[in-house]
Amino acid sequence: MPRNVNEKRSAELQDLLSSLHERVFNRMPIRLLYFKKEDNSNLLKISLLDRAEIYSTLTEMLTRRYMCIPLDDISRLSLVYPMTQYAILSHTWLRSEPGEINYDSWSKKDLDMQHPGYRKLVQFSRAALENYNMSLGWMDTVCIDKSSSSELGESIRSMYKWYQHSSVCITYLAESSSVADMANDSWFTRGWTLQELLAPEILKFYDRNWNRLTSSDDDKLHEGVLDQIKAATSITKNELTARIISYIPISRRMQWAAKRHVTRDEDIAYSLMGIFEISMPIAYGEGERNAFARLLKEII
Repeated sequence: MPRNVNEKRSAELQDLLSSLHERVFNRMPIRLLYFKKEDNSNLLKISLLDRAEIYSTLTEMLTRRYMCIPLDDISRLSLVYPMTQYAILSHTWLRSEPGEINYDSWSKKDLDMQHPGYRKLVQFSRAALENYNMSLGWMDTVCIDKSSSSELGESIRSMYKWYQHSSVCITYLAESSSVADMANDSWFTRGWTLQELLAPEILKFYDRNWNRLTSSDDDKLHEGVLDQIKAATSITKNELTARIISYIPISRRMQWAAKRHVTRDEDIAYSLMGIFEISMPIAYGEGERNAFARLLKEII
């Protein structure tokens, strides 16, 4: 290969790697699940990767794919976006013991494959891979190290953005079996799930058995689902699909949040930061009143 061609290849690859670095470290979550099928089987191999590991894995993939594309093929410029797509899970936490699989139990390899939380993790991974051809996914239970106050703080402040940047939000309704009964699901009553309803561009609802509730590519565009969302939350189609949430009056956004419930008192404020496009320090222990007062101060 002529020297000038090699130089062009090298320079272009560096540009692609720079774009990859920007996406991984500025637009993607701190940690992601990475899943793929085992050779000649239906079994999933699931890993948990931090940003540096994600970047290293994707760098290897990007370099390999790039070198297989002819120099004059413009499709090479679209390599970065597809491989950085990720699915994100919205769900309500298991209330009964032993509960969810968390980062600590994953790190210690303290995993029971019959554990309800582990089954949920596998079902989410399988849905992302088989239904959307994505090998990266995020779920709050296992992808956040809650023993690190700095990581927890960054995750809470960034969560709206992570849902917004996801390629699809897989929403698991553990109490629903059809579109007709989904409005009664407790998912619509939780504080954190409000931003998980609003932020993603594409939302897909799954029933209690992990079947898709509709055949639509995006349930934000499904009339039956929209009717149920409005019945459960009062949120209209135009509000749900608004590109810029700041166009919706503050009073209206507060109305959506008014009847929602959280486990930790302060989360009534922290779960609304993305919806009001603000950022503030996380200080568990300050109490609901102080947290909400700080939220209002930032909004005003």
